[in-house]
Amino acid sequence: SFEAGNEAEAEKANQFINAATITESRLHGALKIDSFSERRIVVEGDSYSDAIGDWYSYLRDSSSYLGKFSFKSYGTAGNTTTNMISQYATQAHLDAPTVLGNDSWFMLYAGVNDIGTTGVAATTIYANLKSLWASARADHFKVAAFTILKTNIWTAPQLATMDSVNNLIKSDASVYDILIDWNAAIDFSINTSYTSDGLHPSASGARAMANIVNQTFDARPWILSKSSK
Repeated sequence: SFEAGNEAEAEKANQFINAATITESRLHGALKIDSFSERRIVVEGDSYSDAIGDWYSYLRDSSSYLGKFSFKSYGTAGNTTTNMISQYATQAHLDAPTVLGNDSWFMLYAGVNDIGTTGVAATTIYANLKSLWASARADHFKVAAFTILKTNIWTAPQLATMDSVNNLIKSDASVYDILIDWNAAIDFSINTSYTSDGLHPSASGARAMANIVNQTFDARPWILSKSSK
């Protein structure tokens, strides 16, 4: 507090405190922007990210950081990474941030249907993921990448493709801003209550997936990364 007669000093102190608060918020990616167009999470993917999976709906309930965002999902059952590349311009691109340096994220979980399609190589899936990440970064989104979850219904060759894609995703952190390693944290073959049919998450599985996202985001590793563009 300040004594009467020191209004000028008080005003200078308040300005300093306000400036420091804004700087702190920007450094932590948490500057509050009320407009939906300026602070959003756009989710792209397959049935894991539509009404069947719906893991992202739990983010708003359990994270002080992500809970402040508006969400839009373009998840479509059956979508492959090739489909998503052709759809990007008419979907996520239209929701691109309008202010540089704002707090908007593109979350992409994809590859499940590619692996389920005979003959799609891990290198092809990874190239498609990188193309989508690059498009999102060009639109000034921060990018959240995800490793692919193991399912209970894939064959040994399909599981081998999953492992190869996940290893490629983890091989170069410069092409995204944060990695959600669902594969390392959740195994549907062990946590059978997490899946409704051996492939798609149950409500408890979707909640567990969201918890991993929240735990990773709460650490905010992108603040220390120079990869963000």
